[in-house]
Formats: sequence, C-alpha cells, structure tokens
Amino acid sequence: MGSLDSLGFTRLIRTVIPGLLLSVTSAGYFDIVAFHLGHGTPVYSWSERSATLVIAGGLPLSIVFGIVSNMLVFGWATDHLIRKPFAHAHPAIGSLEAKLRDEVVSLKAPHWSVDLAGSGFQPDLEFILINEIQLEKITFLQESYWHYLEFQMNTAVAFIYATPLAVAAILTGTKSSGQIWLGVCASAVVALVVIALALFLVRTARVNFRKHRFKRLSLLLSAAYEVRKTGSTDGSDRLEGVAIRPHDLRLPGPRKRRIRSNPGR
Repeated sequence: MGSLDSLGFTRLIRTVIPGLLLSVTSAGYFDIVAFHLGHGTPVYSWSERSATLVIAGGLPLSIVFGIVSNMLVFGWATDHLIRKPFAHAHPAIGSLEAKLRDEVVSLKAPHWSVDLAGSGFQPDLEFILINEIQLEKITFLQESYWHYLEFQMNTAVAFIYATPLAVAAILTGTKSSGQIWLGVCASAVVALVVIALALFLVRTARVNFRKHRFKRLSLLLSAAYEVRKTGSTDGSDRLEGVAIRPHDLRLPGPRKRRIRSNPGR
C-alpha cells in the first residue's frame, strides 16, 4: 500500500469515485435524450453487450469527470461555500493570522516587509515558517482534512448533477404506465433526498474545514512563538547594525610564560 500511496493512489480515489458517479449520470442523460428522440437507450444497450469495454473506458472517463469536478470545486464551490462562510463566522481567526503574518515577516524578512506590504501579496504563513513547522507536519495536516473535504465536495457536486436525471427517469417510467401523479410525488421525494444528501456533505465539509483551520492556527502560533523568541531563524536580525571592530577579529596570541625571579639566589 505504501507504493500506491507514493503514486498518489489515495488522491486518485477521491477524484475517481465522484468522477464515476458523474460519468454514469452523464450516460443516463444521453440515454434519456436518445429515448425521447426515438433511438432507445444506446449507452445501456452497449454496456450490456460489452462489460469489459465499459470498465476499460469508464476509468479514464471517471478521471476526466473528476478533474472537471475538481475545477468547479476549487474554482467556485470551495470559496463560496466553505471559505467565505468560515471567514464570516470566525473573523477573529483571519485577523489573528494577518497579525501573525506581519510579525513573522518583520522578523524573518525585515528588508522586504515594506515592499510586501505595498505589493498586496500575502505570503503563506505555513511556508514562511517551514523551518519551524517542517514540511511533513504541513503535509500531514493538509492531507488529514483536505482529502476528505475534496471528496465530500466532489460527491456533493455529483449528487446535485444527478438530481434532474433521477426526476426525469421517474417521470418517464410512470408516464408510460399512466401513473403520472405517482411519478410526480416520487420524483419530488427523490429530489429532496438527493439534495439533502448534498447539503449534508457540504455541511460536513465545512466542519472539516473548521477543524483544519483551528489545528493550523495552533501549529502557526507555536512556530511563530519560536521565531519571536529567537528573533530570527538564522540570527541575521541580531547581527544587523552591529559594528564589528578590527580588534574584535584579532585572534589571541600564545600566552607568555612569566618567569619569576628568585631574589634569594
């Protein structure tokens, strides 16, 4: 399992499983449209004839849909559904991290603090404090929460994407049997259940993100304390502005042995 982890197997799984749901749902949409156009269900019929080709083609297709879902999650959903609600609910966390960032930059990079303040660029505290925190701890903290958060958000996207398909399939099946009202009620129930599951996943992702930020802040506070205690990691701040005089660099010569004279001889 270690070799699979080194190849990013766990990272692949959190993308492939939601991507598999998205690819199956997309195939269902294609069959629904084809059925209403009078062409039957071509994808379903083809999958019945060749299950091996379905499995062989489903894996790369799932990866593609998973990557597209990741683009949507990190490009829009995470910021609007996770980060901004957290910042609104916990404004003190953001202000505290900003104060920590300013203090650490002033201690570790005093010559660049003015330029950084005017550029609008905000350095990442985790990597400014990389010598104090260590990369292994940062990686462990990110993987402990972000892997689950990414899986939760991608799965929520897949559920929301599948909701219209479930409704259309139920309505199509009940319409042919003449039980349209039963189809409407069943589709409404299924839609509510699927949307409730998606909202539950978003809620758990928010809880996950909150725990991640609190543990991250604890780690940053500990590392910032070490920097503040020493003043600088390399000691450059303590040497800055100290005039070194020539005699400070003079090496001590050999000690002369004093020979006491004996006045009695």
